Amino acid sequence: MRTSSQEIMRFVDHHVRSLQPQEMGDYWTRYMLQDLHRWHQVLRSLPTMKGPVDVLDIGTTPFTWFLASRPDLCVATVDRTTRYQAACEQRGVAFQSCNLEQEALPYADASFDFVVFDAVIEHLIVPPSEVLSEIRRVLRPSGELLVGAPNFARLPNRLRLALGITPLKDPEDQMLRDGCRAHVHEYTLAELRKVVTRCGYRILKAEWVQHSIIELFSSRELARLQGKWLPFCFAGLVMPSLRQMVYVRCTPASRP
Repeated sequence: MRTSSQEIMRFVDHHVRSLQPQEMGDYWTRYMLQDLHRWHQVLRSLPTMKGPVDVLDIGTTPFTWFLASRPDLCVATVDRTTRYQAACEQRGVAFQSCNLEQEALPYADASFDFVVFDAVIEHLIVPPSEVLSEIRRVLRPSGELLVGAPNFARLPNRLRLALGITPLKDPEDQMLRDGCRAHVHEYTLAELRKVVTRCGYRILKAEWVQHSIIELFSSRELARLQGKWLPFCFAGLVMPSLRQMVYVRCTPASRP
């Protein structure tokens, strides 16, 4: 079931822009449109099955609601806070509050066909192996996990380092004890491969991902929000390791 950027943008127009101020509608609109390359990566990775695919999306965003709008998916989500619990319930998403750094996932063993763990691992302040092992517990034997993270070796980071500028956020923002902290540890593709393999997964695909150059200018709004990435995208075509994101799709190598 292929999904175009126009479908995602229509969903944003109808379901995200209208969010109330306390639901951060402006923020989520920018977030959804700036990260289209991430959403396409998730959609490309979804398994094809005869019946509905049981999906767990870790870290609730409006993209969770977009997934739930598809008839071939049965979507559940966990998040640190209950801010979007009501919105999820209105859209047929089974919501649970869970702090992955302190709690087990609130699901039985082998509950899901597919787990999305996208742009969350870089925020953890516990060993990622603890969380990845817990995700492995709730995956079915033939299930798949998609892990995505910002590529620490992306071109903007390399340029900053060459100029003697750290690519990291202020440590006062990075090391918050509670709330939404900044990126604690970003990953290279080799690092991410090593982490998931060490946790008992077999890698199905590992790749660098970036914005589509054609998509950057498919609308005025996208050009305004994403146009700054154009030079970096050309560089990423020549050298994939300079791209913005790294992704690993994997499956349990064996059940414990």
